[in-house]
Amino acid sequence: MHSNGHMDENGAAVAALLMLPKPQRFLELARAYATARGHAITGSGRVVADQRVVAHGWSAYAKRFRPQILDWVVGEVSRFDGFQGLLTAENGYYPTMRIDHDWRMLPLADAYDAEQEERGDQRRAFRAMPSPEPADVPEPEDVPAAIAPRA
Repeated sequence: MHSNGHMDENGAAVAALLMLPKPQRFLELARAYATARGHAITGSGRVVADQRVVAHGWSAYAKRFRPQILDWVVGEVSRFDGFQGLLTAENGYYPTMRIDHDWRMLPLADAYDAEQEERGDQRRAFRAMPSPEPADVPEPEDVPAAIAPRA
């Protein structure tokens, strides 16, 4: 078990997402975006923002807000200004999606790969997946306090 509860929760979230088809993964990202924006779903399936209905169901919400959702998650997990900046990065750059650190990167990687394929760009996201085993962490006594240069 990881000493960091977030990593365990993230690993569980990723495991659940991997069982879903890719469009369903994006719906989970849409729900996270809605929560971050204070949007809510009513008992009748309507998504409400600022006391007005903005979509009927999560699929419609995800479709309507797709650009904003992608820009939001890119801003949350990277230094790019938005999804288009990530897609058009220069010098053959392709992102490493640290899914092992943040489950939101899995649907982002799916969206990146799909968009690059549609654009005819060969770049795809590298996906760093969670490991079932915790990373090796050196014991404190094995880490030197300071490394002095040779005299």
